[in-house]
Amino acid sequence: MVKFEDQPKRGYTGIRTLETIASVFEDIQASGDMGQGEKNLRYLQLMNELEEDHGAMIVNPTEADLHLPAVALYRKVSQARVF
Repeated sequence: MVKFEDQPKRGYTGIRTLETIASVFEDIQASGDMGQGEKNLRYLQLMNELEEDHGAMIVNPTEADLHLPAVALYRKVSQARVF
């Protein structure tokens, strides 16, 4: 199990797998110790990581793009945010 505190460290050049990011996302969702504001911030960090490392941000996605694993996870994380 990956803890949500396991965020990339400054100077860290490795790329986490989609499975690792998904695990961190699930840990954040399950956490009862965080308020919604902190969860939203952590979700944003995951979304940034998915954009930068996995190319998940597509401006005009096609139907096929929406089924890509990185894009699907990005949308799932994005929809978990509460404002």
